[in-house]
Amino acid sequence: MAEHAEHSHDGHVHGPTTGRKMWLSLIVTILFVIGEATAGVVSHSLALLSDAGHNLSDALALGLAAFAIWIAQRPPSAQRTFGYHRVAILAALFNAGSLVALSIWIGIEAYQHILHPEPVGGALMIGVALVAVLMNTVIALALAGGAKHSLNSRAEQVAALLDVLRPVPGVTSSAIRPELRVLGGIAKIGGGTLDPDAGELVVNVNWGYRAKGSVMPGNGRAIERPWAASELAALEEGGAALGLDLSEVLGCLGATAFDVYLSRHACWSGVPSRAWSYTMGGYRAFKKWLSYRESDVLGRDRSPAEAREATALVRRIAALLLLEPQLDANYAACTTSTISLASFG
Repeated sequence: MAEHAEHSHDGHVHGPTTGRKMWLSLIVTILFVIGEATAGVVSHSLALLSDAGHNLSDALALGLAAFAIWIAQRPPSAQRTFGYHRVAILAALFNAGSLVALSIWIGIEAYQHILHPEPVGGALMIGVALVAVLMNTVIALALAGGAKHSLNSRAEQVAALLDVLRPVPGVTSSAIRPELRVLGGIAKIGGGTLDPDAGELVVNVNWGYRAKGSVMPGNGRAIERPWAASELAALEEGGAALGLDLSEVLGCLGATAFDVYLSRHACWSGVPSRAWSYTMGGYRAFKKWLSYRESDVLGRDRSPAEAREATALVRRIAALLLLEPQLDANYAACTTSTISLASFG
């Protein structure tokens, strides 16, 4: 009953639990920023100072998100027929602007360090950095439950998924979510263990080629197939944790999968059809990535770690696709919170 009291019936959840977690995360982040900035000054580490700045922007984002959650609960009025949901949009815009300002500051500080280099306290820097990773992971997991109902929290998740240099717990690091674990894994054709030393991770099925100084996409080789029973079971299990049934998961990811070949020896198995066709900037993201990994273009074979980059890319795209129902629910909740101007006529 307590859980029910914290949720609204329209899918737009901004309950007390989410707000408390947000404010607690804000306090912890601010305290850590002070400590990390101090450690950065003491150890002469630009890395710690820049990360402190990044965490400060996170603190601003958390503060604005908590404020947006609070004020968006206020009902619409004759003066504000759309309610206060635009506050969340403005907060997200401010968050983006703060990251731009932070990037400029880091660039200036980096230039100053080049002009006046100082020895860095390596042990202190690494220790604080490890604490930062732990803190960010704990906060991300703590906010994950209520995040599906907040524009700012969803924006944070989307930003993390699009930042390929940033590990995402449950997607590319820590314990991988069940529905993602079966997506994009590297498999040997016919079964068995791949041998990188024998050239079995070479990418040579014409995903890309050089022409007139540019890299052009090739046809490559990708075979469409039905989902295997074991894959469907994993998709159903992971979907349940997201509040989605199997049909909804397949609606997000696609009704079929692709096996995308590196060579005649290996493939990335179980790439969702919608992840395979996912476009960014007018380009199919995965295929564009592959065109630059063709061995003739790259000039060498790929290492196992590099081959796993494609697995991480597939899982990031799949996680983005699985956010669609929650993002749609946010939009629907906003539209149902408006007041018709005709009622004042």
